Amino acid sequence: MKRLIQKHLLKRVSTTGLGVFRFLFCLVLFFEVLFIYRHKELYYGQLPDLTFSNPYIPTLLLCWLLILLLLAFGVATRITALVNYILAVYLLGSFPGTIYHMAYTYLGASFLFVCLPVGRSFSVDDLWRRKRTENLTKPQTIHVCAYYLTILIGVGVVYLDSILFKVKSDVWTNGLGLWLPASLPHFSNVQWGWLLNQKYVLLFFGYLTFAFELVFPFTFFLKRMRIPLFVVGFMLHLGILIFFPIPYFALGVLALYVLLLPIGWWDQFQTKVYRWFGVDGSVSETTPLVLRNPWNKKVVIGYGLLTLLLLLFQFNASFNFPFSGAINSRLANYPEYKEEISFAKDQKKAVRQFSKKYLGITPHGVFVDNHYRNFDELYALEHRGEILPMFDEKGAPGPYLQGGLWVHYLFRVNRSIEVQSRGNLKDGLSRYGGYWIQQQSSSDSITTLTIVRKKVAVNFQWQKDWLQKNLDYEWEEVGELIWDGTTITMKLWEETTIKKP
Repeated sequence: MKRLIQKHLLKRVSTTGLGVFRFLFCLVLFFEVLFIYRHKELYYGQLPDLTFSNPYIPTLLLCWLLILLLLAFGVATRITALVNYILAVYLLGSFPGTIYHMAYTYLGASFLFVCLPVGRSFSVDDLWRRKRTENLTKPQTIHVCAYYLTILIGVGVVYLDSILFKVKSDVWTNGLGLWLPASLPHFSNVQWGWLLNQKYVLLFFGYLTFAFELVFPFTFFLKRMRIPLFVVGFMLHLGILIFFPIPYFALGVLALYVLLLPIGWWDQFQTKVYRWFGVDGSVSETTPLVLRNPWNKKVVIGYGLLTLLLLLFQFNASFNFPFSGAINSRLANYPEYKEEISFAKDQKKAVRQFSKKYLGITPHGVFVDNHYRNFDELYALEHRGEILPMFDEKGAPGPYLQGGLWVHYLFRVNRSIEVQSRGNLKDGLSRYGGYWIQQQSSSDSITTLTIVRKKVAVNFQWQKDWLQKNLDYEWEEVGELIWDGTTITMKLWEETTIKKP
């Protein structure tokens, strides 16, 4: 057992793969933050005039963009990693309504950047060290468990938790995990009905995704499985990039997948890149530190404790244990311990909130049944016959709706108003309509926008031409939104005596 642990967990490998991952992942986060900055009023603005409760938000976002560029290129990596983590916690936590599942991956990775030596290779820091001295002062190797930890927390536990939801989901157990959202115009960037009509192809990819997420957490550390897992994962997330308006989720996970590729590939890549700067980019394996101490017991114990702690946090987030099912029912038989039980539940909830806010550890029940049920109407705004950029004429996501804004509008604003309150619909339409008006620099003191509605049909069984059926539904005018910068009035004609003109 000791030999297996030393061979598979304590083996020292090049840090270059971590450096490449840092570079790619930070670039993905940079473009996500750039999108947030360009639409900052939708994320952080307060109704009715979309001003910021914290006037320094735009400045902080610009600082974050700068820090991400420095971190991506490995400049003062330790400092920039810490600053990036602080900004991520604050700025991602400042708009809970628009946060989506990739934001939690950003938080988790940002935390790991602080803990791991991600700037030791493929970085300006490393280039500078090599230029200053012929003898490297830091080893260019690390225990392979650092790679495993990053993959496990970034992808592995996410898939494992996701499976807990998918096994109870009709969408996934019926193999419709790709077909159903792609058959709904407001979920999909492209309308490829010809592909969706290939029943068994779509069922294959649906079950493949299910099987991939089930197998991945238990096999990613096996050498012979890494390339197959990378190929399948790359194909699936390329599909996500093409079909769905969450591009940075697809690209961010692809950045994590590079850790599955042979590290020797990245060593060769680094050597070629460093050669452009007149520096030897070969990996040092014979520094005095490595020779003297082939494996550092304190470092290994640290990795082990960190992994265990993060897994415990994920277990706490994924399961209600010990307050679930039959156990919770039996606890009701002990009223004398009511206060103690209530205190324990509050502590469990507090730990969940802490791990979610600071580590990005949370349940991952996305694209499952409850995201589709009771979703039978699509609301949008229209001005002078043109749909505002939330959607296009077919009902597909428009330029405003990517990532967190897509999730916010669909599930916290638009979701069937029989499920959500009229207030959510009014506030949401006011936010997006007001933002559009500000972008137009309208000189009108009062602007009236038409509220339009489109029917949506959801089917939990495969059916040919289902996408076309949804595309054929027309937008209908159902009300108006009057916005003057200070007062917002929403009128739905079916609820008032006011009739459609």
